[in-house]
Amino acid sequence: MATARLTGYSETWVLMLVRRYNDLGPDGLVDRRRSNPGQLPLVSPAVREERRARLATPPPDGGLWTGPKVAVWLSDRVGRPIRPQRAWELLQRIGFSRQQPRPQARAADPVAQAAFKKGAV
Repeated sequence: MATARLTGYSETWVLMLVRRYNDLGPDGLVDRRRSNPGQLPLVSPAVREERRARLATPPPDGGLWTGPKVAVWLSDRVGRPIRPQRAWELLQRIGFSRQQPRPQARAADPVAQAAFKKGAV
């Protein structure tokens, strides 16, 4: 299609614009991104506040809050399944971070470590 080559758009996009123009006239060519509010938030403001209060206390099994634990809790609140990855993203957004100790060298030689520390001074 010559119009697609001249404008640099794909043929599919040009055909969609032609169809919209034929159906709606010039109003069909308006940039619709400005009037698109996007997807609704995953949780309502009320559940968001409840989540902040709940995450200030330990989870039911003790330990630390994790993505899967938050996903189960949120799923009960919003009435639909929440994936653990999405729950982890919500945790990160409110300032939680991974709480895991740094790995330790298992085959470390204590004598060599002490010698290294003494020589570093």
